[in-house]
Amino acid sequence: MRTGDAKPFRETKVSQVERLAAENPIWYEDYLNRGGDWGKRIEGMRVIASDPRFVGRTDIALLGEYLDERDRMTNVMAGQAAMGNSYKLDTGDMEPWRENGIRFLIACWRIRRSVTSMSVGSSSTC
Repeated sequence: MRTGDAKPFRETKVSQVERLAAENPIWYEDYLNRGGDWGKRIEGMRVIASDPRFVGRTDIALLGEYLDERDRMTNVMAGQAAMGNSYKLDTGDMEPWRENGIRFLIACWRIRRSVTSMSVGSSSTC
């Protein structure tokens, strides 16, 4: 978000992070030190997606769908690497990516759309 057109989004993000920091200092500490530990993030997402208290929430259902598709893509990539093939998208053989890649991208798009459709000023905490 470096263009002038993105300024309102940047300002909204900053104000929301400041609000969340005031309400949840432990979250803010994690936010500041989020680094590259994707394993920890994914495990946290799995805990949220499997929590029975969130049954019926569309955003959490979409998170579960994303994790399922992520697992599918991880398995495709591992299978390609095990066969000695490249697991990168820039290779000539795109067959392993066709169905699985499209499903994964759709899951990512659906969760992104769900998150961006939520009201920015919502007082709900999750």
